[in-house]
Order: sequence, then structure tokens, then C-alpha cells
Amino acid sequence: MAKKRSPKAGVPMSTFLVEGGIEIDVCPITHGIWLDLGELSALTGLEADLPYFREALADSRDTIWPSPVANCRLREIRFHPQYDVVIDYCPLSGGIWLDAGELDKLKQIAAALRPPFSRVVGALQAMPTPQAMPSAQPMPTPPGKQTLPAYGAPATRPFGGRPVPPRPKQK
Repeated sequence: MAKKRSPKAGVPMSTFLVEGGIEIDVCPITHGIWLDLGELSALTGLEADLPYFREALADSRDTIWPSPVANCRLREIRFHPQYDVVIDYCPLSGGIWLDAGELDKLKQIAAALRPPFSRVVGALQAMPTPQAMPSAQPMPTPPGKQTLPAYGAPATRPFGGRPVPPRPKQK
């Protein structure tokens, strides 16, 4: 397969493997990025590349830029109605062209769009696994200090003495 060509500079793009095993194509001159269908959602954590696609498509317009993968022109399309970020979309392949710096903007927007629950889940998934953390060791008891009995052990009076009888059950 021939190398994809940058729509804005017309030169072959370089392919890079990024987070999550996604291959992106980068223009060596403009530093723009070509993302195939589904790659933007994988990088941003959103459910779709363009979450408001139908609304955005109604307001989109043709550009002069050729698609790197299909025989058509890219369309300018607004990523989200509340944000002023316009990206280039291939109507035949579903791929997206991002100018330099737009991916970072889209990641910030996506973080604001995700519901709080998914942000918490994402933070938990980013935490190290218990196997990656050092094993927990109980702290030694300093001399002269009394330790608490283990959970489920019979309760005793503070500082020794007889066991405390169980409380009678209330009816």
C-alpha cells in the first residue's frame, strides 16, 4: 500500500505507534495528524469519533484538501457545538485530519464531556495494580504499647483484665 500523503502539504506522512497500539500518520511539514475511523475515540475515551456527528454534518462544508485515503475532498466539521474546534473529516472513509495541536484540544474537551463516573473509572484504571505495589507489611509494635486484638477475637478490658461478657441481645 502506498504511503498516505498529507492533505495540506502533499508529502508522504510518517506512521507512528502511540498509546493503545494506535497507528497515526503525521505530516513531517505541518505536523498534522491523520486518524482512521475509530482512532480518535480510542485516543479521547469518547464513545464515537464525533459525538455530535449529525448536528455537525448539517453545518459542515467542503474544503480544498484531498483525503489521504479516498478519492474525495475533506469536509470541515465542528467537533462539538459548545467548542470552537473545527476539524477535517473524510466523508467516504470516516477518517479525520487534525491540524497541529488539535489533538490536545480534543482530549481536553473529551475529558470535560465524559460523565464523572467514567472519569473515576478512568482514574482507577490508571492506578497501579496490587501486584505492582510493594507488599504491605504490618508495622512493628513499639515497646511498651499494647496492640488491639485481631478482628473476631474475644474483647478484653483495656490494659488486661478479665474478658468482657457479651451483651444480651435486645428484643
